[in-house]
Amino acid sequence: MKRITAIFAIVCAAWFATVGGASAASESCSLSAETDWQAGKQTLRVAAHSNGDDCAKAVVTLIVRDAKGGVLWTDSAPADHVMTFAEAKTPGDMMIALAEWIAADQPFPSTADLPEWKPGADQPILGEFYFYPDAGVDRAYYEQMRAARLPAFAYVQGMESMAVIVLKDGRMEKLGAQTFPG
Repeated sequence: MKRITAIFAIVCAAWFATVGGASAASESCSLSAETDWQAGKQTLRVAAHSNGDDCAKAVVTLIVRDAKGGVLWTDSAPADHVMTFAEAKTPGDMMIALAEWIAADQPFPSTADLPEWKPGADQPILGEFYFYPDAGVDRAYYEQMRAARLPAFAYVQGMESMAVIVLKDGRMEKLGAQTFPG
């Protein structure tokens, strides 16, 4: 009887290890979401990826590609440093967050939709929330970009701001970051 019990215990342990291993593997947080972004007359591909054994500790990456697959923009961060992913603890939560991160519904479809940088002001402001221009972006350049009505794409980059990137002359550049309540 002891031998049958020992064999049963070994079989159960092997089964549990296999099932447990399969369950742990299915909880991997290496996931992807993609969407098309209509940037003026061009259709670009925006992808979001998470990578990690655990969604709470994953790295998230956003990639914008041109029609030929060339990389125009990329940004990566620890998932728990980006508001969109702060509560994504499971693969299901992460898939929803990845899709939300790259949603086509943009707050600034073009640079014309960005807040005005009034003469004499330190930076643009939208209501009570500041827009922080990227290094090297002064008022004249910012207002020139607004007047050009270029395609813009915004995505949450931290806990209280979204990056605003612009398609200009076939390349993407970061214009700055719009703050929001976090």
